[in-house]
Amino acid sequence: MQNHSEDKAKRILAIYTRLRQGKIVHKAKMSETYGVSPRTIQRDIVDIQCFLQDQCMETGSIQEIVFDKKTGGYLMQTKQNYCLNEKAVLVVCRILLESRVLVKTELFPIIHSLAALCSDDSKVSAVKNMLQSGMEDYVEPEHGVELVNQIWNLENAVKGQRYIEIRYGNGMGSGSVVRKLKPMGVIIFKCRFYLVADIGEDTPANDKKDYGSKEGRNVGGEGQESRLFKIDEIQECIVMEERFKL
Repeated sequence: MQNHSEDKAKRILAIYTRLRQGKIVHKAKMSETYGVSPRTIQRDIVDIQCFLQDQCMETGSIQEIVFDKKTGGYLMQTKQNYCLNEKAVLVVCRILLESRVLVKTELFPIIHSLAALCSDDSKVSAVKNMLQSGMEDYVEPEHGVELVNQIWNLENAVKGQRYIEIRYGNGMGSGSVVRKLKPMGVIIFKCRFYLVADIGEDTPANDKKDYGSKEGRNVGGEGQESRLFKIDEIQECIVMEERFKL
């Protein structure tokens, strides 16, 4: 019985070493080498796969054994590690809470999703417990507007270099204006999301006073036509097919 256990241990170690070296493992060949059935080799491979899964929980290193149809054998693959260290998750969540740029309905699901990226359930619970008081005391931004979808649309417009047309509240309670803009980027300034945009060249000089908030006048420097727009005051945004060049 002891010899059987030792033989199994040596066989599994040899298969594991071969896989770690990037070599292909063929069941038929390994069964001939060790005088066992192909089914026994298959069980050995399953045992190694279970070991790799346990290692992933402890180290975050993601490895798995897959069957390669071209070679008719098994090989080990290393996947990108999407697990975050619980310390990094905690710090990122703290930054989000302290920034106070999102309402609870958007921020809290993001925090829970980030915590779930920890490598095991105990670390997920630990992070959530550390963040609990901060979430209970969280003070939402005064505007109370959900921004995630709007930010996504604006970032896509920036990336695609597409003009946008927005309906924008002027912040003085006297209605809104519709303007065509060249979006240049999204920033956070004084605990608020802003769109940085250039106004259209065909905008009459008298209308330029309606563009952007007071903080945003001439953000591109004297003589330039860049403005900051509070994203929470963008009532409607249409991404146009027309593109611009930088």
